[in-house]
Amino acid sequence: MTTIREPRSIDAATKLAERFAVVESKIEVEEAARNEAIAKANASADKELAPLIDERDLIAAKVASWWGKGGREQALGENAKTKSIELGGCLLGEKKGKTSLQIEGKPAEVAEQLTKLRWASELLRRSVSLDKAALLKALAGKRAAELKAFGLSVAPGSDQFFIKRAEQGQTRG
Repeated sequence: MTTIREPRSIDAATKLAERFAVVESKIEVEEAARNEAIAKANASADKELAPLIDERDLIAAKVASWWGKGGREQALGENAKTKSIELGGCLLGEKKGKTSLQIEGKPAEVAEQLTKLRWASELLRRSVSLDKAALLKALAGKRAAELKAFGLSVAPGSDQFFIKRAEQGQTRG
């Protein structure tokens, strides 16, 4: 890579902008080629993996069915304290599922009832945050003075330099 100097004239800036457009175009071509290669590799892998995944899932379903129909006792014995075994290079067995909360009725109604109980406050979440879009709109309205008293104000965005390749009609890349 060569040293790139800051332009000092419109001609120098134009040449750098032209080079930027060329480099940006090459980047887009390379990224498109990379994405196409990745898509082809994924499609090929999916084609190879699909029957293997189907076979694995079918085997798991059959072994799970066997386990539930007496296979556990065959593998572990009648009064086994363990819940799993290594068999054929695999671990199979049972494990506790994740505990979850069951709620009879609507969660919002239960939450409303719990808010009335002093001891239940630690069981509830409350989150209050500022609605920035609404506040920006309100700062231009009749409550602006009151909101400014809370230290709120509109901070205009600062200009930020940008450079991008100009789109040209009927061209590729």
